[in-house]
Amino acid sequence: MKSRLGFFLLLITLLSTSANAEPDPAAWYAGFSITPGVTFRHLGIKVIRKQDNYFGNISNQAIVSPAFSLNINSPQINLTRGGGIALQLQTYTSFISLDHQFIADDPGVTASSEGNMGTRIDVGTSLDGYYSYIVPAIKFESTLSGLGTLSASLGIGIWSTRFSGNIILTPNEQPATGLPADNIRFSANDVQAYMFSLSYRTTGNWLWMMTGGGTRFADASYKYKAEEVSLIVGKQFIF
Repeated sequence: MKSRLGFFLLLITLLSTSANAEPDPAAWYAGFSITPGVTFRHLGIKVIRKQDNYFGNISNQAIVSPAFSLNINSPQINLTRGGGIALQLQTYTSFISLDHQFIADDPGVTASSEGNMGTRIDVGTSLDGYYSYIVPAIKFESTLSGLGTLSASLGIGIWSTRFSGNIILTPNEQPATGLPADNIRFSANDVQAYMFSLSYRTTGNWLWMMTGGGTRFADASYKYKAEEVSLIVGKQFIF
């Protein structure tokens, strides 16, 4: 993780120093954009133990917690005259740091239940790591005269991740401090995932973007479901 963060910081430094230079339309990178920024995010990972269907959900503490993020978008291929609708390859990378588990109000819920109300507390468990989206997406864009650009995109692509830690799994989603926890470690580079986004870019290339995404995956012992909603604020550098 340290080497990945170091690479990101070096890349941001190099791009920042060249961001004000006139782009060369003939350069291979013309049209790419990179957006380092801060993500205010809610990320939850649900874990189900295959052996007995005991389960739990671990997330960040608040509805939105800050994390470092990096977005890279390819040049877009316009599908309509003058833009408006386009195809674009989008990537999004962020870190995982989760330490609050969900406790259901109704102890009679099952592993397949959705939408049950409850609270999130620290019961001494945590998951740490990183994840990345690489998503070909359809992009809808509208330029506001003198005010910037609004856009929306939707795509299905690949979710890559590596995380490890522990989580308390119960038959009724009632974790408590002191209960035995399962140690888990997962790594994958080819999980199918979806991602959608709504964004506003100012004339000064400051980007405000709301994203949502999720995926399901599994290993020999556990099934996982990841869901997130993020607000990304950053400076976009376009080449």
